[in-house]
Amino acid sequence: MNSDEPQGSRSPGQFAGKAEERVTKFGGCFWFRGYGAFGVLVWRKLCSLAAAANGCVADALVCCSPVAHYLRCLLPPTVIPQETQVKKMIQHVRQYQVPLQKYMAMMDLQERNERLFYKLLIEHIEELLPVVYAPTVGEACQKYESIFMRPQDLYISLKEKGRILEVLRNWPEKNIQVIVVTDGERILGLGDLGCQGMGIPVGKLSLYTALGGVRPSACLPITIDVGTNNKNLLNDELYIGLKQRRATGQEYAELMHEFMSAVKSYLA
Repeated sequence: MNSDEPQGSRSPGQFAGKAEERVTKFGGCFWFRGYGAFGVLVWRKLCSLAAAANGCVADALVCCSPVAHYLRCLLPPTVIPQETQVKKMIQHVRQYQVPLQKYMAMMDLQERNERLFYKLLIEHIEELLPVVYAPTVGEACQKYESIFMRPQDLYISLKEKGRILEVLRNWPEKNIQVIVVTDGERILGLGDLGCQGMGIPVGKLSLYTALGGVRPSACLPITIDVGTNNKNLLNDELYIGLKQRRATGQEYAELMHEFMSAVKSYLA
């Protein structure tokens, strides 16, 4: 073992993939080595520290995380200021002529670099508001089964009846201040889009952050899936929601009553 190899490091042969993507244990926490670090969510937050570095990103992280050692020289040495990143990203978004492509580029940025996403949105709000929300979000909801890549909100379906409070507690952020919820029945005059209405709460909360200053971590978008009466969606093999007709009457009322009660308990 090398002198700089932390105790508890596991053999590369015990993990699939490249040797650099090993896992090391520190005090009960597991860290990905090398390029594997780019795949963990914590990397997005650690990366913001790079602005204070004079050298490579690993130097910026050396004081805060054991993962720093395994990032050394895996990134270019120059630290690009956020202002320059904003210029780069707005050019990237503008290269697309189709609004839906602009939307997808913005959602991808939100997933990869939340800080840069909101900086870009705030500085170009007049240009990007129609991209991240109406009217483009309507088309995004219509085609969500095709563009869906990663979950962005909390899904609560009829199958969760009786345990909604437990489901709410699965959300990773705990200090929630704002919840936007939809059941997808009426989306921007487009009718019943079922589970694909998730674009609405995600888009609205993005604006609450950009225009109202609400912390992203304090926002909780929720989609309540009670089925859909949209025949096209029910027959679409790519549809990501419950493939059944929309619940109504007592069944719907009971689910919503449980949801509201669970939210009150969750936020208490």
